[in-house]
Amino acid sequence: MVKIKNRTLQTIGEYAKGVISGNILKREEVRRRIPYITFIAFLMFLYIANSYQTQRLQRKYIRMNREVQELRAKSLSFTEKRMTSTRQSQIIKELNERNIDLEESVIPPFKLE
Repeated sequence: MVKIKNRTLQTIGEYAKGVISGNILKREEVRRRIPYITFIAFLMFLYIANSYQTQRLQRKYIRMNREVQELRAKSLSFTEKRMTSTRQSQIIKELNERNIDLEESVIPPFKLE
């Protein structure tokens, strides 16, 4: 059992030495598989680029979602201000504060035929 382990370690060591020195690329078996290795490396590159693109889009989505929430809150506050400022009592109050002499009509509106 120990001999098998030593032999396995030697084989791994020789393989690692061949990879580091570059001699492994001289073997015919490896040279035949270079197109496949290149294709797999290209796919890995695409996978990494896709994940970066997805993260960038997700950050943009979160930022825009926050901006929409802020704009919605502003819209609601402006709508509320508009609603209160166009009430009849508020208009009369504003006219009195500005000393504009307008009177309220006492005749109710009617439909022209």
